[in-house]
Amino acid sequence: MVTDGPILFFEATPAGAKVNVAVEAHAREPIDPIEIVANGEVVHRFTPEGNVKDFEAKAAVDRGNHSWIAARCSLKHDGAIRFAHSSPVYLAGKWDASADALLRGMD
Repeated sequence: MVTDGPILFFEATPAGAKVNVAVEAHAREPIDPIEIVANGEVVHRFTPEGNVKDFEAKAAVDRGNHSWIAARCSLKHDGAIRFAHSSPVYLAGKWDASADALLRGMD
């Protein structure tokens, strides 16, 4: 995990065509939002209501043709960007990584 504020915990367990995810976030400022990202694409979003500073949730997301999945968390904060990003969980399978390479500006 990398962070400049919130603490973020993330688990991803492949389950056939789905991936079961669990996220937990703790922060001094209100949390908004927590996103599940697969190959750079947001595949699920949790939007805590109000001024929540501690948040836990679970979901099942479509696995699609993704080779990795991760979580990121942003905070409601005036004047600064506060966020955390988990390490990726790599999903088994044979994947065409060319889309990832294009995101990084490589061919």
